[in-house]
Amino acid sequence: MKELKLTINDLAILFNEKELSKKVVSIFNNEEPLLYRNLNVTEVNEVLESIKNKISNPETNSAGPEFKDNWEANWRENLDKFEPKKNDSFLIPNFIHNVSVLRFKGNYIMPITPNFEMKVVRILRTFVFEKFFANIDSLYEFGAGTGFNLVQFGEMFPDKKLFGYDWTESSVKLISLAGESKNLKLHSAKFDMFRPDFGLNVDRNSGLLTVGALEQLGTNWIEFLEFMLSKNFSIYMHIETNYEKNKKETDDFNMIASVYIERRNWLRGYFAKLEELETQGVLEIIFNKTIIGSKFHDSWNVTVWKLKNV
Repeated sequence: MKELKLTINDLAILFNEKELSKKVVSIFNNEEPLLYRNLNVTEVNEVLESIKNKISNPETNSAGPEFKDNWEANWRENLDKFEPKKNDSFLIPNFIHNVSVLRFKGNYIMPITPNFEMKVVRILRTFVFEKFFANIDSLYEFGAGTGFNLVQFGEMFPDKKLFGYDWTESSVKLISLAGESKNLKLHSAKFDMFRPDFGLNVDRNSGLLTVGALEQLGTNWIEFLEFMLSKNFSIYMHIETNYEKNKKETDDFNMIASVYIERRNWLRGYFAKLEELETQGVLEIIFNKTIIGSKFHDSWNVTVWKLKNV
C-alpha cells in the first residue's frame, strides 16, 4: 500500500482551523515525519475479525467500580518505572502502543513512524490547550492517571495551578512525582468519580479536563455530571470515546466500535445528555471533533463546552 504523510494542513482540517498557531506548527515540525498507510481489504477484514473475537471473549474486561484494583496495578507499573529515573516516557499509559492499527478519518491505518499515536496526541493537546485553556488560572483533571496531560499543560503554561485527581494511590503518587520532577505547581489527591466529593473547593476561573476517564463510568455518570455542573468551571474539555457518534452510523467501521464500547461497559448516554442540556439552554458545546482512535474505538474525540449564564 502507498505510504502516506500526515501534513500540517491535514491537521488544520482535522481541527477545523484555517491555519494553526506558531506553537502548534513548532511542535509538529519538531516531530519526525508522521508516516502511515491505509490497510487493504484483507487486512481490514482481519482487524474486524480480531475485534469481534475480543468482543466475544469472556475474559475481556468490563469497566466499573470493581475494576479499581486493575487500575491500581496499571498505574503502579508506570510508577515503578518512573520513580527511579524520572523519564517522561514512563508517563505514557500502557494502552498507547508504539506501533498498532489505528482508526483515522473513517479508515484503519498502520503507522510507519514509531509512536505515531502519541506524537499526534502531543500535537492535539498543544492545539486544544492553547485554544481553550490559555485564559484559565487553574486546571483540574479528573481520572488523571499518570499526570502526563497535566505535565504537558504545565510545560506550556508554567504559571498556572494544576490539580490532578484519581481514585488510585499509585496514580496520586505518580502525579505528585511528575509535578516535582518538572517543578510544576501540581497538587494531586484521591477522587472517585463514581462517588464525587461535592465538598471539593474549586478555584475561580478554572478549567476541567478528562482524558479517557469518563469512559470508565459506563452509564453511571449522572452524579459526576451533577458535580461538574455544580462547580461552575469556566470551561470543560473531554477527550473521550463518543458512543453516540458511532451508534448513529450504520457502517461496519462505526457499528463495531459501538458494540465494543457496549461490551466494555464504557461511557454511554453522556454526550447525548450534553446535547439535551444544550437544547435546554444550560450549556453550549463549542468544539466536537474526532481526531484519531485505537483499533477498537475513537479514543481521541475532543468535546469542549461552557455553561451559559454563569
